[in-house]
Amino acid sequence: MSSSEIPRKRPRVESPPPTENTTSETGHDRDTEFWFEDGTIILIAGNFEFRVYKGILASCSTVFRNMFTFPQPESSSTSATSSSSSTSDCPFVHVADSPEDIREILRCLMPGKGSSTPFSPDARPTFQAVSACVRLGHKYELDHLLDSALGYLRRYYPTDFNTYASHPAPPPSFRPVHSIGVVNLARLIGAHDLLPIALYECCALQATELLEGFHRDDGTHESLSRADLALCIKAQAALVKAHVQRAVSITTGAQYVPSMHVYMTCKFAVDNVAHTNLTHIGTMTNTRALAMRPLWIIEGPPGTALPCTNCMAFLENQDLAQRRWVWNCLPNLIGVAVVDWKQA
Repeated sequence: MSSSEIPRKRPRVESPPPTENTTSETGHDRDTEFWFEDGTIILIAGNFEFRVYKGILASCSTVFRNMFTFPQPESSSTSATSSSSSTSDCPFVHVADSPEDIREILRCLMPGKGSSTPFSPDARPTFQAVSACVRLGHKYELDHLLDSALGYLRRYYPTDFNTYASHPAPPPSFRPVHSIGVVNLARLIGAHDLLPIALYECCALQATELLEGFHRDDGTHESLSRADLALCIKAQAALVKAHVQRAVSITTGAQYVPSMHVYMTCKFAVDNVAHTNLTHIGTMTNTRALAMRPLWIIEGPPGTALPCTNCMAFLENQDLAQRRWVWNCLPNLIGVAVVDWKQA
């Protein structure tokens, strides 16, 4: 099985603010975004009720279809429901998910809620939305939803260099710390191809964020496992070393052929770049070994004369070659195995 294939068995397991709600006769809050008066099933998640269409959920998920056939336990809602003319004929199902997560998947599945387009090329889904679609898509075997969410993540956490250069992580509506959540999603569903870039992004976090993680919109705490935290701490040193090697290799032994009339200017400029690189080596802590064209590497100190256009282009090509070298080594630098990692 390639790393981009994910298992279909169900393991256990940032959205917009909750919508306005009204308190139903059951004592739960009715979600006004997903309360269809002609709905045929009531999902109870936390203290929220969602009245939606059983047929739609059952057609998308065998898990939901089987769940709807199970007898539901008595709850405080049953006696109240029997006296409610609006819900007495509507069955209910308790789900062990947060209201925020349920709301996110219903936005994708229910009619009139932008279904089938939450991960279109111009969409900017939040981390909460993507996370809910991956976790609940996997849990309830909502394969189309899961595949769409994973496809979105793979635009920004890819296995090929050109895709990464076009769409560097994190996604537009994600915060850098959300890469911790991407690592956890990858571990949850076995999508190991997401790990190199997700862990690479984690390595660039401030120490407090890396150690403490963050909270999703529903209050759930996300943090790295001890094993992944150890990978990041070890990888940080390896990435800094690779970044230094990349910087030095741009000018060391560079066999460029500058224009004759600017030869001395170019040589002086390149020598200054090399000197700047060597000066930074002892204090460099930047793990961004894949970063595009760090200015201090190419341009040297402020006020330094720049190489001519031809020599600058040569240096930039040298730098691109070094970025590709870092890319090819990235899984080893991070400490993860990816079967189909594409060489740049």
